[in-house]
Amino acid sequence: METNQPQEIIIAYRIPEASRATGIGRTTLYKLISGGELPIVKIGTRSLIRRIDLEALLDRNLVGARA
Repeated sequence: METNQPQEIIIAYRIPEASRATGIGRTTLYKLISGGELPIVKIGTRSLIRRIDLEALLDRNLVGARA
């Protein structure tokens, strides 16, 4: 019997997780962060990237889209 459990919604990723989720290399993510193109959230020593910021980055770099 299958149970319908709510799907976990991820709102922020650590750098390695963001890399896996997007296919963007860690080094590239760090360059985007240091260049101010990708904001991070600092909680203690942990750096997090919000999902909405990753989505915005991908949207800004969309090629061949028609408005």
